[in-house]
Amino acid sequence: MSEPINTHEVHIRKGVLINYDSQRRCYNGCYIKSHIEWTEWERWIDMPSEEHAMRTARLFARDNQQLKVVLKENSNDEE
Repeated sequence: MSEPINTHEVHIRKGVLINYDSQRRCYNGCYIKSHIEWTEWERWIDMPSEEHAMRTARLFARDNQQLKVVLKENSNDEE
């Protein structure tokens, strides 16, 4: 029996909270002036179907990270 072929990828990017207050003030863990900067998208995991990938993306979604499902590109590069 052969392994299932992974047809979709889940990509992830993370948000980093940046404090841009000139005095770097923080009260009770909250910055006076801040914003979120997002990292670049990167491949996180391969999945055998779009349904599995969507379920995984919903399960692991957080306020400080975003996930998206991408159709996996076929690679014919055999080395």
